[in-house]
Amino acid sequence: SEAPPLTFRPGSFDVLKGHGTLRYSFVSTASNHSLDCGAEGVRSTLAALDEAGIAHHGVHRSEADAARATILERNGIRLAMISHTFGLNGKAPPPDKPWIVNRTHLNGAPEEIDFGVLRAQIADAHAHGADMIVGHLHWGLEHEYYPRPAQLEVAHHLAELGLDVIIGHHPHLLQPVEHYRTRRDPDRFVPIYYSLGNLINPFSHPAFRLGGIACLEFAKGTSVSGRANTYVASANRAEVFQEIDTHTQTLRLVCATDEHRLTLP
Repeated sequence: SEAPPLTFRPGSFDVLKGHGTLRYSFVSTASNHSLDCGAEGVRSTLAALDEAGIAHHGVHRSEADAARATILERNGIRLAMISHTFGLNGKAPPPDKPWIVNRTHLNGAPEEIDFGVLRAQIADAHAHGADMIVGHLHWGLEHEYYPRPAQLEVAHHLAELGLDVIIGHHPHLLQPVEHYRTRRDPDRFVPIYYSLGNLINPFSHPAFRLGGIACLEFAKGTSVSGRANTYVASANRAEVFQEIDTHTQTLRLVCATDEHRLTLP
């Protein structure tokens, strides 16, 4: 059976994009649902995000955009954001727009994957002076608590290609966090959040209501050799739990407790 389409109504988007001065500054738009409403859905999504002042990466208006990373600057640190999905629920991009969404075979083995688009975006990030490159990867298998061995290989390969942080989603469950020390720079470790689970979702089972928020600190400075570098100073995960009120059709996020974590194996 075909996966149900996921969309936002304008009212829902107005609520979820932020509250008061607390607003999302970036959204990853590459997922298996990116083409649920076709090219028009991509166009309206980008228009809504631009109108709200929210940066994005994952789906594109043009081939030129597809070769770029999205650059954000915070506290003197330039962050490059890159977003890719493993698939599109059987849908195909329009023949004249194969670049409309970043689709990479992330669930395969490294030798099976064409990393060409990712390489181009990483090169663009470096060309624009990025201090850190963050990869948002929609990958893995649904409803599994651990990544498959091939996925670990892909994550390590991407860390060697140049991703400095990897944030994963799609399985709907929390998966482990790995701190991978790279060969390209022995002083660098890349935090790999294989899956942060769900922040909000339509599921009622407690395991699907437990989610993670990546908490990262970066340090920028000059080494004794005079080389400027930016590293991950700390990488942790805050866990939250959704309290669902079916009567009012609302949910509230609370800090997860040990009782909530009993949903994990």
